[in-house]
Amino acid sequence: MSKKMEHICVNIMKELKLNGRLKVLGELFHYRNNLEDMFRFIWNMPEFHKCVVPDMISSAKSQNEAENLLADGYTAFQNKLYKESLELYNLCIMKAPHAGIALKDNMNVSNEESTKNECLILSSAYARRSELLFELKQYKMCIADIDRVLQYGSSELLELMQNDLQERKNDCLLALKSENENKNKNANVLPVDETKNQAQANELPARDNCKPSLQKNGITSKTNEELLFSYKSPSPPKLAEFNANIPCLSDSLEVKYNPLKGRFIHARRDIHPGEMVLAEEPYMCSPNTKEEVIRNCCCNCLKRCHAPIPCTTCQTVVFCNESCRASAMSSFHHVECQMLPTCISLGIDNNAIVACRLLTKTTFNTLKKIVPQLNMEKIEKTRESQGFDEDGRYISTDYRTIYHLEGNIMDRSMLDIFHKGVKSFLLTKMLLLSKHFFINESKEPIDPDLDDIIMIGALLLNHLMGLPQNIFAVTEFQLNLDSIGEANTQIGIGEGAYSTASLFNHSCNANTMRCNYGNVMVIYAKSFIPVGTELTTCYRNLYSTKETKERRKELQKDYKFLCNCYACLNDWPLIKNLPSSSKISIEKVNLLKDHNFPVDEKVLENQLHEVIEGYSKAFKVNDKEIEILQSAMLKTIEFMDKYVEIPCKEYAVAQIMLKHCFERKASLYCFRRKVVQSTHQEEEETNI
Repeated sequence: MSKKMEHICVNIMKELKLNGRLKVLGELFHYRNNLEDMFRFIWNMPEFHKCVVPDMISSAKSQNEAENLLADGYTAFQNKLYKESLELYNLCIMKAPHAGIALKDNMNVSNEESTKNECLILSSAYARRSELLFELKQYKMCIADIDRVLQYGSSELLELMQNDLQERKNDCLLALKSENENKNKNANVLPVDETKNQAQANELPARDNCKPSLQKNGITSKTNEELLFSYKSPSPPKLAEFNANIPCLSDSLEVKYNPLKGRFIHARRDIHPGEMVLAEEPYMCSPNTKEEVIRNCCCNCLKRCHAPIPCTTCQTVVFCNESCRASAMSSFHHVECQMLPTCISLGIDNNAIVACRLLTKTTFNTLKKIVPQLNMEKIEKTRESQGFDEDGRYISTDYRTIYHLEGNIMDRSMLDIFHKGVKSFLLTKMLLLSKHFFINESKEPIDPDLDDIIMIGALLLNHLMGLPQNIFAVTEFQLNLDSIGEANTQIGIGEGAYSTASLFNHSCNANTMRCNYGNVMVIYAKSFIPVGTELTTCYRNLYSTKETKERRKELQKDYKFLCNCYACLNDWPLIKNLPSSSKISIEKVNLLKDHNFPVDEKVLENQLHEVIEGYSKAFKVNDKEIEILQSAMLKTIEFMDKYVEIPCKEYAVAQIMLKHCFERKASLYCFRRKVVQSTHQEEEETNI
């Protein structure tokens, strides 16, 4: 919890103590079986209303800031500081007034010239950025920016710029055609006409004689750095065959239930390492609110975007394209637009922001219709059938699957419940102040009655209880091209609510692995999983990376259960302490013999030798031959799962490298470390 949120909680405590009502907090426990009663109890406490008064922070556009950033960006461009120039142009576009453009996303465009004149800085910034993107040979992004200028620019600006912009667009199209024809060659594309670019530069507003104020905008100047684009997020793969009742799952899986572990995922047939078993879009996700993420990752799909477009109203978030912006504005962001800057200022965690987005996406009117039915399902349906619709299907785009996720409220302390009560109270007040959430069918603001307020507050409380156990990180894999196999890591850029993936239980020796294609989660098997085996994922740390005692302590604290997976019960050692000599498991061999499988132990020893030899050779292949490494790791894992004593170092490393191979095919961001001016090292983006 942030210091500001702690301060609010402390003030409530002080006020309760001053009024001789501190003991009343204990009554919260009496309402653990009914969150509406719990939130009603909180809402009726005057101390909360006195101490929780959100000061809504404006994140309105700023003409002056945008003008300064545009000038600084152009100066950086003239000095060939291309990375800084791009960052300054992006900030300018985030802050520039966007009069009328909000309507354009919905195809309801005002053609008034006055509206376009208000967008002069925005149009100029897109024009300047297109010039930079052309210089960087990012032709598709350059064309997109040119189209924005042609669409949004005033007649005065277009009179000056249209011919040059159209010529640049044509050059881009020719360059793309040339690239396509010579995709396997290092052919030079069309050069930039410097005379034309300088003439265009003179037609745009800028303070050419001033140095760019990079540091005041949180940007550090770098010398002689070349900016190249290095992010890819390919379309996610599709399941070959999916479960008819749970479409996000492979047909090889089903959901089972027992009273001790609840619902879990079960293999209907043998599953081999590398098999895809789930592909799921989140019901809702949110990027981290850290500046380096929220400025560079799409607010809607979470893909990294080097040349983003902004929200039409606030200067807080960005989008990768107009389609994502329109989707977010019509779904959730039009409500949170006024709320998000306040949430960031207060240090409200991303779980709470996702919880709020779950409601804003679903909408107040829809919630009012379906929540009474969902409440009845909690009473009338067995735990194993909750989340399934009337046709017996578990659809991750259905809010009921999110609503019925486990929250472990009975295992929570009074202090934890109090803190989540404060957050739900604060978010409810902010939704009331936004004037965009509580609306009628005609989308007109209304004054909700008390029961409506209690319903929304209770839903927020429900999600704040459930999300910590059910939310998943949205990640991208970051790869240092100068050190393949070292300093490469999976970085969390946001969180998402994946109701189907939430059905996977935890194991510190999980037999599956997760990758992200943008915000789409794909789960692959990373072990040989025999028919009848439970499929598991790892919520926190694998056995190979952290001691058993520490892992169990963290899981108990954050997920409210004591881990009894095989690795924990047998206290498996860290990877550095694992035995490096693999040997055939007598126990596994005898089990095969008991089931009348023909087993020749000498043959197995020879096969093990061949597997280890192939495993060792695979680490010497060129980085571009990733498929060879992947194939060797798949063979190693499957053979060892069937015949070798586990754990051993080769097995643990093979699983790590297999995950690395699959991450390389998903959302991937590459960089290269380069000595700049011989003494200072900086991260330099590099083409994939």
